[in-house]
Amino acid sequence: MTKSILHAIKKLLRISILVFLTVIGSTTNSSAQENISGLCNASCNSQLNVSLDASGYELIEPALVWEEGYNIACFPLLDAIVVEITGSAPVVQDVTLYGHTITSTSALLNCAFVGQNLEYNLIKYYSDGTVNSCWGNVLIEDKILPNIACSDLFINCTENTDPYQLAISYNNTIPTASDNCGNPTLSYDDTTEDYDCNNANYLKKITRVWTATDNSGNEQTCTQYIYIEKADGANIQFPVHLDDNALPALECSNANTDPSNTGYPTIYGESIADHQVCKFSLDYEDQTINSCGGSYKILRAWTVVDWCTNEIFTHTQIVKILDEIVPIINCPTIPEIGTTTNSCTGNAFLPAATITDACSNFSVTTETPNGTLNGNGDLVAGLPLGDYTIHISQRMSVEILVHAPLQLLS
Repeated sequence: MTKSILHAIKKLLRISILVFLTVIGSTTNSSAQENISGLCNASCNSQLNVSLDASGYELIEPALVWEEGYNIACFPLLDAIVVEITGSAPVVQDVTLYGHTITSTSALLNCAFVGQNLEYNLIKYYSDGTVNSCWGNVLIEDKILPNIACSDLFINCTENTDPYQLAISYNNTIPTASDNCGNPTLSYDDTTEDYDCNNANYLKKITRVWTATDNSGNEQTCTQYIYIEKADGANIQFPVHLDDNALPALECSNANTDPSNTGYPTIYGESIADHQVCKFSLDYEDQTINSCGGSYKILRAWTVVDWCTNEIFTHTQIVKILDEIVPIINCPTIPEIGTTTNSCTGNAFLPAATITDACSNFSVTTETPNGTLNGNGDLVAGLPLGDYTIHISQRMSVEILVHAPLQLLS
């Protein structure tokens, strides 16, 4: 048999002997109890406050709640001793003191019990078969501070300094934090120092003090320094041409040539448009060059200034606007006409065609059997009998030809 089983059997036998002796009224046990009472204080500590260790546990041992029982007079009389706390995990071990070994059962508590004032029961088994108990309360606390560690950061001048946004692009933006009882809550407070161009490498320094707070209100801090790096001309990205080479040109019918559509200079992808980004600012000037029809080009001269170094950076962007949509011609309805009274010819008045174009001015010619009319509709006189086709064309950068039938009857 194992040692623990032998101890258990021994305890049961002693308890049975105690009960038997009590029933038959033996004075032996009574005398033993009086001897034990004189040597061992029966009362326990009524109230204890204990704090969990760094691993989140605390072992409530018999010696913690009944210190008097571990003196040289009392301890050798013991056979076993047990601390009971509802919900705890029992831990059994042998304890040797003054050359005497007993079985000791302690109560193991964890973070789930923090803040609770628990009732415990201490049961004492003596070598002569006597059993008695005492009780009290133990308040479970957590006074271990959380662990937290910060790392410094070096970021470009356009970054959003919110730590959870920085975490998308940078490592170690959020401190590592741990606690003996779960994950602590993190918070931070910032102080910003603006170098105002007086530092060779950095525009600003943010001092971010992180605080880790556990469920018991214990706090620990660390300090993180975030350095905002300067940019230079090499970091400027000018907008590309819209010239049908780098990017498609704009269509003249809905050409939005504002830089919000055609592009602003950027630093690390951030537009320098409406505010100083990284101590850079900009301006631009447009020159327009007309082409055929409604087509034209804009030469946009960009100027970017570094306010820290007074360096100036320039670039010309080409924005091409093309008129590539053909005009729309709706041909008029020309009625049948008859000859005049005194001849076999007739006179036809041609109504104007409906012509629209999105971008360009235009001119119209009308080809008739009797020649060309320089206009949109007019009188055609002296037409012989027959069927005719009238050609109406709009001239701009392209020519559009539309046919209109005309019938002359006798």
